[in-house]
Amino acid sequence: MSLKQKLQTYFELGAAVSAKNLEDTGAASLLKEESSLITAENEMKPMFILDHAQSLENLKTDGAPGCDFTMARKYLDYAKKHKLKLRAHTLVWHNQTPRWFFAKDYSDLEDAPLVHRETMLFRMEAFIRDYMTFVYKEYPGLVYAWDVCNEAVADDASVRKSLWTQTLGEDYCFKAFEFAKRYNSEDALLFYNDYSSFVPKKRDFILDNILKPLMEHNLVDGMGMQTHLLMDSDLGLYEEALKIYGETGLTLHVTELDIHTPGDDPAHQQALLEKYSELFGIYKRAVEEKTAKLEAVIFWGIRDEDSWLTEFRKEASFPLLFAGDYKRKAIYDQLEGEL
Repeated sequence: MSLKQKLQTYFELGAAVSAKNLEDTGAASLLKEESSLITAENEMKPMFILDHAQSLENLKTDGAPGCDFTMARKYLDYAKKHKLKLRAHTLVWHNQTPRWFFAKDYSDLEDAPLVHRETMLFRMEAFIRDYMTFVYKEYPGLVYAWDVCNEAVADDASVRKSLWTQTLGEDYCFKAFEFAKRYNSEDALLFYNDYSSFVPKKRDFILDNILKPLMEHNLVDGMGMQTHLLMDSDLGLYEEALKIYGETGLTLHVTELDIHTPGDDPAHQQALLEKYSELFGIYKRAVEEKTAKLEAVIFWGIRDEDSWLTEFRKEASFPLLFAGDYKRKAIYDQLEGEL
């Protein structure tokens, strides 16, 4: 039995898909068996959507940023073909968003002056409007959730300093949700998404300064807990955070699950199995005890070879449940049996 089948009464399973996965029949076959949800790992982020040449051309008219949906369309077509629901990741992020988007006259010079708040508000709204309008017009019913704002909180539990705060101000995340709500479909959920969101100091800042103000204005539907874990990550704190977020009544999604494991030998993989077993036990318990409205768990990558962690951690990482030719690792059946 697949984990998808085993856990379907609790929550849906999904995976982040890379551009190379789109061309691989092995990936498509595995997703059919193991997932009902996919996320574009990179190519639906702003840097792949914003079009510099078209933005410059638009200065002759209304000055709205230009968009090119070629890369996004590949994922949308893939999801439609394989009957998968797609998470749109992400509208507003400090990373993977070109500097020229924030610059006067869309200049790509390194020292080009940045625009003022009103101009940036116009650009943000136009980008969100055009992106969401494209998706809903050409692919109705396919996107089930948007990560509206991603990683707006720094590790020290403050609003992350970025080109967004420089041009628009510390309320940029709130404004993004205002615009997303304005152009959203009734069927798609609007999420705030962040990493280390179970660390108490950061968790409390997210609750008090991001989620509660959005909830007061009925602008947010869910919290995305990325869940990039280490072997020594404190799952007690993690379960506590799941309950605390659950108390808000928001829908919870685990959006980017992986566990860094620097070895594929039996000892390392046994430790990985034990960590996943404990983690999925927490998820099942949250649903059974109704302490959180947990509806989706999404792995960040399909197999070890696709994981971003090897580059990010500067050492080989084996953090997922599949490897090689999209085959189940030895620990998969043990985990399925335990759940």
